[in-house]
Amino acid sequence: MKNLSLSVIPADDFQILDILLLGNGIIDPKELPSVQLPPELSMSRGIVICGRAPIWLYTYLTHLCHPSPWIAVYDPRHGAIVIEAHRVDAPPVGTICQVDSRYLSKQLSTEKRSQHTSSSFHHRAVAIIGPPHSGKSVLVYSLVKRLRNALGEEGQREVFVLRACPDGEGDWFVEGDPQLVKILRYKGSWNEEFVGKVVEDIEKLQESKRVLLVDCGGKIDRYNQRILNACTSCIIVTRKGDVLEMKQWEGAALCCNLQLLAWIQSTQQYVSKKLTTDPPSFLIGKLERHAEPPEIPSELLQLFLE
Repeated sequence: MKNLSLSVIPADDFQILDILLLGNGIIDPKELPSVQLPPELSMSRGIVICGRAPIWLYTYLTHLCHPSPWIAVYDPRHGAIVIEAHRVDAPPVGTICQVDSRYLSKQLSTEKRSQHTSSSFHHRAVAIIGPPHSGKSVLVYSLVKRLRNALGEEGQREVFVLRACPDGEGDWFVEGDPQLVKILRYKGSWNEEFVGKVVEDIEKLQESKRVLLVDCGGKIDRYNQRILNACTSCIIVTRKGDVLEMKQWEGAALCCNLQLLAWIQSTQQYVSKKLTTDPPSFLIGKLERHAEPPEIPSELLQLFLE
């Protein structure tokens, strides 16, 4: 399959089938019949499938790995979740096996692996905040694509987006047919259980990801305050020239001890430029769903690449 690389990482009690999307990261489901497991993958040991990929590829790989004693899928928020058990001595379905980060970093270069395991490497959880309909989710979508391209293989593994609002949105909402996504979208509700899970996920993901973007809701309330308290820095997104909204969200960020990385002013026109330096502010457009993706200023990307 074009743009797909599969490799095996040996672990103590299992093996990791590592997925890496190459090139532009786009793979074609019509090419599924050409997918082959690496010859060194043993069907006598449990298999953990790991990596960023569409659900239909995960499903097909699970089918190919069926002869193995057990199969798990890796979720960086939890660990390796056993989804199939084929022998009596296999871990039961639903078991969560912890995967040491040193195994997952084996696919990086020696220099990057050293950074990956250093104590100062994992520290940044960036909250994307601002009023409703200001373009936060579209900015996150475009920013992540540029970051993954800029970081190459490392970007495929080390950039993660956490949706911290139960609005039913995600990349699929930006990429899908406008009429169809309106039918499929399901909005959840804010409650203590949801917020507690988001906070737990932020704390867990900071341990394993270089860049964690937290796509937050558009209200300044006790729920968002708990989420912001778990983050380390923020980017504020408002409509062009809306200084009052910017100041309100800046105050919320200061109350949670967040470092302000940048202020993004969104506009209806296609534009991408830096406005000020301290703090960095940018004018970016169009931040609209189903429109041509906006250009992300290099100075904004550099804030994450330093």
